[in-house]
Amino acid sequence: MKLIFMGTPDFAVYGLEALHKSAHTILAVVTVPDKPQGRGKKILPSPVKEKAIELGYNVLQPESLNSDEFYHQVEELDPECIVVIAFKKIPERIFDLPAFGAINIHGSLLPKYRGAAPINHAIMNGETETGVTSFYINEEIDAGTILLQKSCAIGPQENFGDIYYKLAHLGADLIVETLDQLDGDGIVFKVQDQTIVSKAPKISPETCLIEWEKPAENIHNMIRGLAPRPCAYSYLNGKKVKFYSSEYEHDSSETKANPGEVVYVSKKEIKIATGDGFLVPTSVQIQGKKQMNIVDFLNGNTIEVGSLLTNRSE
Repeated sequence: MKLIFMGTPDFAVYGLEALHKSAHTILAVVTVPDKPQGRGKKILPSPVKEKAIELGYNVLQPESLNSDEFYHQVEELDPECIVVIAFKKIPERIFDLPAFGAINIHGSLLPKYRGAAPINHAIMNGETETGVTSFYINEEIDAGTILLQKSCAIGPQENFGDIYYKLAHLGADLIVETLDQLDGDGIVFKVQDQTIVSKAPKISPETCLIEWEKPAENIHNMIRGLAPRPCAYSYLNGKKVKFYSSEYEHDSSETKANPGEVVYVSKKEIKIATGDGFLVPTSVQIQGKKQMNIVDFLNGNTIEVGSLLTNRSE
């Protein structure tokens, strides 16, 4: 099948590489324009552009997907299908051009977790299973007809980074399998069940701020779902503290501490009161310092029982 590939981050690179090795033909690769990145704001290409150039493909970087110029570029290439992995919303007149339409790979088992951050939200919600879905793009975000799905387990200590790369590889396999089947015997399509739709909106700084009144397990899952980036955080003595990993304990005592209060400190461990138990951080980063395991953190910082973690820097 002749296709155009659209994508931006490293999540999409795995799909591009898999299609490169497949029997399908990539006519061009579409990605975002080069942008300033990092502290130095150096103008850099997207990971997909870097890989596309390495593999020898023509790269298109339209300023607007709605422009007539881009429409005519796609029309002239005459693809049989457009493959989209981690990219922008595609205009209807673009996804209507190919005979096989436009197919997206999404990092969840649709219709669950439609939106920009499906992996984060699945882990934050304590899911034990997730996966990837190939589906036809239509005018509504992540709502098109399902083609194929592959699932994978979420381990009790796995975080966003772990599952991100699992699903990147799984999605790469799925797009090749999807195109192979469409090009062969076809696929039995599946309309999304509207009664079980859930949303996965973009992660904001407010999303990452820990609410210590919540149950310990919920906070633990939040930390997993936001690590290693952008990280759940709180404030201790006016300094921002990021949490990279943790454990948690339930509280069976009748004496309840204030949520966010440090209730126990040793040379190797710290316990923070939550709505129903204790969070036990295992890897953190305090403002102005590097990430470190909790033992190294406690060796270099004096934390007293009774200290309070809050949602404000004052």
